[in-house]
Amino acid sequence: MTTYREFLDAHRSRANRIGHLLALVAGIAAGVEGFLRGEWYWALLAFPVIGVGGGLSHYLFEGNSPAFSKRPWEIPLLLVYDVRMAFETITGKE
Repeated sequence: MTTYREFLDAHRSRANRIGHLLALVAGIAAGVEGFLRGEWYWALLAFPVIGVGGGLSHYLFEGNSPAFSKRPWEIPLLLVYDVRMAFETITGKE
């Protein structure tokens, strides 16, 4: 099981953290849009947007691969960590 400290160690680059934040915001926006319009496919699109956006920032800024590619069963926990990291990035508690 990945700890939050291990998660943060894989996200040392501020650019990577901001990439995760942008992917999270885009994914949430797509999900909300889908629910508000009653178009379920937008809501389903939200999850891949979060995953692909966050994963892409790993390759571009960290030079590592995202944890969900190694341990897909931890995706719910990693999403919680991602939200926590996004909050800490916004509030400046990096």
